[in-house]
Amino acid sequence: MRALTAIKTGLVGGVSALALSAAVQAQTCTFEADAEAGADNANCTAGLDYAIFYIPNLHDVTLEAGFDSRGLIFIDNSGMLTVRGTTDTNGSIGSSAILIRAGIDFEAFIHEGILTSDAMHGIELEAGVTAGEFVNSGSITSLDPAASAIYLAGNVSGDFRNSGLIDSAGTGVHILGMVGGDFINEATGIITTDSTEYLVGFGLVVDSGASIGGDLINYGLIYGAEGGVFLRTTTPLGGDFVNYGSIVGDPDDFSYGVVFLAGVDGNFYNSGDIIGGYGGVLAIGGIAGDVVNSGTIQSVTDDALVMTDIQGNFSNELGGVIAGAWDGAQLQNYLGEFVFNAGEIYGGTGNGLSVWNFAPHELTLFNGATGVIQGGYRGLYVFPDGDLRVLNAGYIYGNQNGAFGGSLGTVRFENTYSGYVGADVDEDSSIGLRIQGTTTLVSNFGLIEGGRGIVGDTGSDVVVNAGLIRGGSGVAVSLGDGDDVFSMSDGGEVEGDVLGGDGYDAFIVQGRWTGTAGVSGFEEGVVGLAGSLTLARDDWSFDIFTNLGTTDLAGHTLLAQDTVNLGSLLGGQGMLDGNLDNRGLVDADGLHVTGHMVNTGALRFDVTGLLVDSMTVAGSATLGGQVLLNGDWSDLARARQSVTLLTADGGVSGSPVLGAATGVLFTPYLTLGATTLDLNFQAEDFDTALGATTYNQTQAALGLQARWNAGASAVDDLILSLNAG
Repeated sequence: MRALTAIKTGLVGGVSALALSAAVQAQTCTFEADAEAGADNANCTAGLDYAIFYIPNLHDVTLEAGFDSRGLIFIDNSGMLTVRGTTDTNGSIGSSAILIRAGIDFEAFIHEGILTSDAMHGIELEAGVTAGEFVNSGSITSLDPAASAIYLAGNVSGDFRNSGLIDSAGTGVHILGMVGGDFINEATGIITTDSTEYLVGFGLVVDSGASIGGDLINYGLIYGAEGGVFLRTTTPLGGDFVNYGSIVGDPDDFSYGVVFLAGVDGNFYNSGDIIGGYGGVLAIGGIAGDVVNSGTIQSVTDDALVMTDIQGNFSNELGGVIAGAWDGAQLQNYLGEFVFNAGEIYGGTGNGLSVWNFAPHELTLFNGATGVIQGGYRGLYVFPDGDLRVLNAGYIYGNQNGAFGGSLGTVRFENTYSGYVGADVDEDSSIGLRIQGTTTLVSNFGLIEGGRGIVGDTGSDVVVNAGLIRGGSGVAVSLGDGDDVFSMSDGGEVEGDVLGGDGYDAFIVQGRWTGTAGVSGFEEGVVGLAGSLTLARDDWSFDIFTNLGTTDLAGHTLLAQDTVNLGSLLGGQGMLDGNLDNRGLVDADGLHVTGHMVNTGALRFDVTGLLVDSMTVAGSATLGGQVLLNGDWSDLARARQSVTLLTADGGVSGSPVLGAATGVLFTPYLTLGATTLDLNFQAEDFDTALGATTYNQTQAALGLQARWNAGASAVDDLILSLNAG
């Protein structure tokens, strides 16, 4: 039977150590040979108060529940060390309540008991020690603010598991060596410290040069006054970071929930709570996999989540909340292809979500229908070095700027029917959506609003609006420099003016729209084939206006140096301030053209009784094409007088073709005066017109002809009736 030595810790310096008798040793521990291991196994059922236990050269050592020590325990064994008893010491000798000595390799450390260390580490693996596993389901407490409940200077080649209590006045678990497997804190596991000392008061610290080779998984609680988890190692976490429980830094302190200084070689998953007084998650050094949050990440005073060099994709799932007092989430030098949000991301006084990178890289960001991105200053900031696509079906808001989408390449920003992008509409300087790129394309089917709804920059911007763009300052859209296009699709509305800028800008109407907004700064205006524009203002101005669809001036003035009409232009008592090149249909209706007019299409004049539409041209009118009469001109025929259809102060020329129903007894025809286009009616040869074949018919026709030429009105109705068929 091996000797078990116990030295009383209460000895005065200089007094020799006392060795216990064999009888006492036998009552404390029993030993059994382990032939396979080549060493004895020890089972201790009772300890001695105020003693230092040194257990050398054994295989399995078990300190049973009845083991009650008030001393220090030094372990030197090669098998499993199981502690089920109570260890409680004020530790005036040694560095740890349980110390695994250097140079020892053993299979596992299993702690199921209660350990309290007053002035030293609770359990220590010295450098040079390798344990196969480290498992705690008991209680380990260190009351020393300069110590740790568990101090791993050695290595654990397998897993570290905790389902009990690890509590320290300093650091909960301090790893200076290596955990080769997973670090797992089970659902009943608590790792905690109240220390407020900088770099000390964390629940878990993985120090410089140390590492965890597998996953770091938390189901329970990891708490530190300074922070929950601190991987200040230069070696990345070898596997995934997974949190189902709570990782918390003191909300009232300068604390973090989780800090990674060297990144993660796997994925980052959170479905629990990560909370810090200063920051929720700070991860620099890169995340090799995906980042997925369906829990809560919160900062009380600063940024909730800051991550660099994410190589996978970032996803904030439904139910996920990221909330910071300054920024919600910062994804710096983001290397993934997609960013997805179906949860809530809040920034207090800063940005809700910021994403950018420094190398050419394409990025797609999708904010789902349940997604909320909100910031006190800006909701969304995204600026990759490569092409960018943002698809928003949810809610994006910032007091000063709802969303900023920028790129050194092409930017596509799509706001769906359920999408909202907004800023404070009562603040004139605020911007709902700001876009910046070499080429940008904005498609809006929802609502974009702010002091100014959409603001462009120096690139070529294309905005297609089928929703509502609102500018509380009076400006809905300001496209800035570059060659820009604004297109109004069916269902689109704007509240506020639409402004072009430097460059060659085009304003296009593709759907049905009443133009209540002011439009200026555009070189070209276009109404598309399917477009229908009813003008409702007098300040629209273009260099050239092209109508392919339907444009109704509706009593208003359109300023365009040149108007090309290939569709239907309704005069509506309005004015074209410039030249008109008509290749389509112009419904005259009191139209006034201040410049010159060339017609190769059709001019239509409505006739109602003795009233006939007319139009005026301040310049010259070159008339080809057709002149159409629309309506019943019977009363005009009865009046036997010419009617002026068009007056051109600069002169009329050409030979237009009249398109009108030809009467049986008379025919309308056109004449051109020096400055007028006139409508006249020519009486027919009644005999020829009626095709008379008998004497009586011929005489009747000649009689009608004579009376018509004499102006006899009694036969007018008969003649007109004959003329009508």
